[in-house]
Amino acid sequence: MSRTRHFNYGYTIVELVVSITVFSIIVVIFGVALTNAYHGVFISKARSQTTTVLQTAMDIIERDVRYSIEFNGATSTPYNDLYGRGGTMVPNYTWNYTGTGPNARTLILSSYASSQRNVSSARRLVRIDKPTTFYSCSLESEYLPKLQYRTVYFVKDAVLYRRILVDMSSPRCPGQNVAQKQSCPASVFTASKPAICQARDEAIAKNVQAFTVQYLKDDGTPVEHQYAAGGEDYLVEASSVSISLTVAAPPSNNTQSTTLLVTRIN
Repeated sequence: MSRTRHFNYGYTIVELVVSITVFSIIVVIFGVALTNAYHGVFISKARSQTTTVLQTAMDIIERDVRYSIEFNGATSTPYNDLYGRGGTMVPNYTWNYTGTGPNARTLILSSYASSQRNVSSARRLVRIDKPTTFYSCSLESEYLPKLQYRTVYFVKDAVLYRRILVDMSSPRCPGQNVAQKQSCPASVFTASKPAICQARDEAIAKNVQAFTVQYLKDDGTPVEHQYAAGGEDYLVEASSVSISLTVAAPPSNNTQSTTLLVTRIN
């Protein structure tokens, strides 16, 4: 008696549908996991970069504040600016420390001009050629007035900029060059840029959400009425400043903030 064997070498439609469904689910799960992992790494990298930006910005501000000689309420002659906050030519533009609001202040610092920016034995303070009966550029020049410049930190289009304003009108003792360069918006550096523009404004931080400034007395208490009408008159009492900077960390809407408390040493 012979027996016939039947072999099934294929799949039924039901089995194919089930297999495809299971495989699709696995692919989707794997894809979601991979996307989440990539997104997490991207976010972590963005936060790390933002932290670096915050630290770098604060390091620059701290250096300028420490070696400044005064906090200013506004700029005035001979430090009037050729360009305003908008980046367009506004002759004799005057900066004000109140800024455009509580979250977009302007920090204005007075400092002594020097022949070199770096610390070296050849670095010298620049003197104004204003001879008197007893002193001149060639005789005890250290008693002549020191040339100053202004450093202005301001926010424009969510970018924190650093601008330098140099006294270009006061005569200097012969042979003394000023290392600090008058800066202007990058947009004006064309073939027809004004000769006064010697450097581009430095972009300290981008995606800025808030830049706040609080002035403090020697005992650490805030200067009274510092942002009220006439508050600039009280800034002479300030010896230190508390600065907070908040920036967004793309691509999310999360923000990161840091605060710096620094005292002038001059």
